[in-house]
Amino acid sequence: LRRPDSVSVIATVDGKILVQEEERPDLAKPFISLPGGRADRNGDPLGEAKRELLEETGYRSNAVISLNKPTWLDPCVFTVPYYPFLALGCERVMEQDLDANEKIEVEVVPMHAWLQKIWNREIDDSKSIATTLLAFPHLGISVSFS
Repeated sequence: LRRPDSVSVIATVDGKILVQEEERPDLAKPFISLPGGRADRNGDPLGEAKRELLEETGYRSNAVISLNKPTWLDPCVFTVPYYPFLALGCERVMEQDLDANEKIEVEVVPMHAWLQKIWNREIDDSKSIATTLLAFPHLGISVSFS
């Protein structure tokens, strides 16, 4: 399956993170995820991450960090990489600028609440889960493997 590359952004606002609930006509129920989407406009993943964050949430960050090289959801099936990013210290600068087919509600939640949703299997989006884990070292979250 081939489609444009995509981006996923874990964005911080006053020590909390931005999450979104999106309704899509092809899904039976709304899904909760981090901001992100297709990186199909200019081929620059960093620029696409900033654009998706701004359009979907109305928030902007002056400190957007790449969290990894292009990452594959399932390289055996999908030839589509996604690029995970962390956007620190976001500020609301405008209203959402959604595409005609997008219906997205944005919420700022504590990290522990987001992680609880992941542990409770309320988050179905694997890009959001992986992006969250990749952000841990940058957010001062340590994980012990013992």
